[in-house]
Amino acid sequence: MLIRVNYQKTPLHIKRSSSKCGEWLNYSFVKKLLDKEIKLSYFLKEFLFFGQHVDLIEDKTLKHEIVNPPGRAFAGTVWEHYSQGKGLRFHNLQTFSRSLRFRVGLLQEYFGCNFTVTAYLLPLKSTELSFSQLEHDLFILQQEGSQNFQITRYD
Repeated sequence: MLIRVNYQKTPLHIKRSSSKCGEWLNYSFVKKLLDKEIKLSYFLKEFLFFGQHVDLIEDKTLKHEIVNPPGRAFAGTVWEHYSQGKGLRFHNLQTFSRSLRFRVGLLQEYFGCNFTVTAYLLPLKSTELSFSQLEHDLFILQQEGSQNFQITRYD
């Protein structure tokens, strides 16, 4: 349905209070899940590497550059870079979480297309991240704050 009707034609907006969301897209559930996965078990249980699982994003005059050091991404190192003003991008969070993998499976069934979970944590004073700078076609959840997004086609 999503591919036929909305994909690269018109944005699909499902409010978190909508009955279409159900429990599997509940804002507070996903917020708690991402908080838990990123802050605790993601670093402690798995071997994560810069470039493969975590990217550091440096904000330079409206241009976001990936500045990954070589090697393993230890929690202390990652959060130190974040406290210095660099943004973080976590790839494929569903790989390490059974409950998140289940939710992604439900989304794939519901919309009939592939989903992956990538989380961005940007510092407060960063410039906005435009969709043309990302490798994704769709954002599903904005955890906090408010911002108006316009999804446009790009070639």
